[in-house]
Amino acid sequence: FPSTVAAAAALPLYTDITINGPAVQVLNVDDAGTYNTLGSRRYLRFTVNSQTDLTITANSSNPSVDKDTDFIVWRNGEVVALGFGPKEENPETETIENAEPGTYIIDVYDCANGCDSDQGTSSMPGDYTITVTVTSP
Repeated sequence: FPSTVAAAAALPLYTDITINGPAVQVLNVDDAGTYNTLGSRRYLRFTVNSQTDLTITANSSNPSVDKDTDFIVWRNGEVVALGFGPKEENPETETIENAEPGTYIIDVYDCANGCDSDQGTSSMPGDYTITVTVTSP
């Protein structure tokens, strides 16, 4: 690890989250820089056992009025959902209808730390806690 990034901001690489389970918190940091650096994005993993609708919600502890929590949901190497709402939408929420059985990965980040300059970034990169839930009816 770069000496500036705490292990808690990068490990485990895939944090397990359970459908209809408790919220999971991960650290999202700018200690090694922003966009595509260690700790600037975090990954959560969950399993769908039978076809269902899912709602994924993510919210950053960033105190900025223009905070922007974003996420990408992957299954079998393909993007199945994008949580890229406007900055005013916090927490960020996205629904996946008829999610197929399998393993899913959520790539979640505070845009201040994880967005490239084309996506725009908030004026407050820093170390934040992102809270994520996955629910199904």
